[in-house]
Amino acid sequence: MEPGTYRRRVASLDEFPPEAAPFIERMLRERLLVLDGAQSRIEVAHEALLDAWPDLRAWLDADRVVLVRVEEVTLAASQWRAAGRLPEDLRHFGARISDLRAARLTPEPPLATALF
Repeated sequence: MEPGTYRRRVASLDEFPPEAAPFIERMLRERLLVLDGAQSRIEVAHEALLDAWPDLRAWLDADRVVLVRVEEVTLAASQWRAAGRLPEDLRHFGARISDLRAARLTPEPPLATALF
């Protein structure tokens, strides 16, 4: 993903901390997010929001390192599960997890601060 470009991603509600619930509910009321209640999946209502909402773009840009690391670790975990969860495959994930922890230990990302 090149800088300044984003794509919408479907997320499970359980990926969000409980304190995000009021924000998510408001975004759903405003129809900026949509919810598939049967599967508890949530996503941005329309991809155009990622381009047309300047504050959202600024928050995403500021949080880019963390967002990319989370996506990398999520993909790696999915691949590990698909490959049979072999313990010896975990040695390749150490650096990714360390990078993610380091990013998470920095001050609150701007998006989290603005939304919660």
